[in-house]
Amino acid sequence: MAERQLSILDVHKGTGISRSTLTNLVNGRTPSAVTLDKLCLFFHVTPADFYVYSPYELTFTTSETHMDGEYKLFTNVLHYQDETLISTDFFIRTIDDAHNVVEFSNSETLLDLFNKIDIIFHNEIKQRISSEIERIIMVNHNIKENNSGNLEVVYRMPWYESYSKHYSY
Repeated sequence: MAERQLSILDVHKGTGISRSTLTNLVNGRTPSAVTLDKLCLFFHVTPADFYVYSPYELTFTTSETHMDGEYKLFTNVLHYQDETLISTDFFIRTIDDAHNVVEFSNSETLLDLFNKIDIIFHNEIKQRISSEIERIIMVNHNIKENNSGNLEVVYRMPWYESYSKHYSY
């Protein structure tokens, strides 16, 4: 879908596969044989084309620096037997109680790695980085499990166009 710039709705209309099933597949679930067959017919591919191997295993962690609003994103990269740690700075600017902007700097090394990884993994990486940042924002805003409200975060990542994400808590 990402390679062909198709949405879940596009594939749903073209295959008849339910949107919830397609969402589950996008989030990593394994398709049934019938679903896989429909997808292969729709995309004009073989089942082998759906299974992409990535020789990279990525782990993301964050830590606060000595400057207010500045953090480091550490990306541990395991590539076969080689292990590398990439450090990227990002800043969280709080606009008001419900709006934050996250901007990345010195991210050329991470951008280079990102460009080596198959496009099928890009959305997962974006989600994993966003989850790490969301955790920090929730702590910064003192948001607890039983609170309720909305939060908007604008992400400015060099490997994606800027995008907004709305969180309900």
